[in-house]
Amino acid sequence: MRDIQEKVSAVSLQSQEIASAAEEQSAVAHEISNNMHTIKSAVERNADTINTLNVKSEEMKHSASQVSEQLAVFRLTGA
Repeated sequence: MRDIQEKVSAVSLQSQEIASAAEEQSAVAHEISNNMHTIKSAVERNADTINTLNVKSEEMKHSASQVSEQLAVFRLTGA
């Protein structure tokens, strides 16, 4: 009888350890999920910023071309 009680206690202890480990795993999985969401949001913001920079870069390129054309009027020939 004592042997059975010891084995039941051992199984009970293992069950508690498994439950505790499962809770820890769940907490870690939740934290990973939150971190992945944060990373996804940061990547989306970076993509938006890059797109905006590309648009502004093209606008500046166009403006620089217009300024060059306008300044061409003032170039001296034969100098």
